[in-house]
Amino acid sequence: MSIWCSLPTVGFSDWDDEQVGQVRSYATGWSNHYPATDDTVEQRACIDLAHTPTWCVPGHSDHDGYIDGVYGLGPWLRLHVDTWEHDCERVVGPVRAGVVIDEEAARALRDALTDWLDTPKVYPISPSTPSVAETPASAAGVASGAPAPQVEPRTPENCEEGL
Repeated sequence: MSIWCSLPTVGFSDWDDEQVGQVRSYATGWSNHYPATDDTVEQRACIDLAHTPTWCVPGHSDHDGYIDGVYGLGPWLRLHVDTWEHDCERVVGPVRAGVVIDEEAARALRDALTDWLDTPKVYPISPSTPSVAETPASAAGVASGAPAPQVEPRTPENCEEGL
């Protein structure tokens, strides 16, 4: 029996039809390519989190889980990523990677995510979309809308440029 209590999946879940956000595989070796959501390169992926309840922490029982009126958890958080391996020509197969992180690592991850979330975003502009200078959001430096990005053809020359 697992000691881990799963939390809601971020991205695409194989267990239910609910999708929470866009999580896509990274095309290793093709770092000059902007991500697309049409499943030609980047595939549906997900991130799963899980924690341990008090009674699964060595030396504790389910009766001693309350700390200052809040039910306590174990000091580790499990993070799994289900993604796809790419070889610069095709999607090779599924990959599952997992790690456990402590509170210090979780805080560092939270802080990095918060910094990224708090930073204004710009989105791809397709040829049929007005230029940034012509959009109302251009004064803020942010393109309005999020049209589908243009996918450049994959070739041996651009596949190996960068990681």
